[in-house]
Amino acid sequence: MHKPEDDAKITKCSADALAGYPQAELTVENHDSHSRSYIVQVEFVDGSGTRSSEGVAMVNNLAAGQKANEKAGGLTKAPDGLKCRITKVSRH
Repeated sequence: MHKPEDDAKITKCSADALAGYPQAELTVENHDSHSRSYIVQVEFVDGSGTRSSEGVAMVNNLAAGQKANEKAGGLTKAPDGLKCRITKVSRH
């Protein structure tokens, strides 16, 4: 069985054009044989690794073998040297 962390990947890390807030684009793929729901926690850090904010993405009832694209956004301006990291993936 795959670990929940294996089911979520960041595909893009950027600041949104409107407000300059950090945003992580994610792909979640259900490798299980049953429908699953996911909560993906992401942190946004600056070039030195200091956290500036965090965000969450949720995917509900993802069928076995199916993929979904979601976004997680922060609520502060994106820092210089922005990096996005998944900190936790919960699968239910």
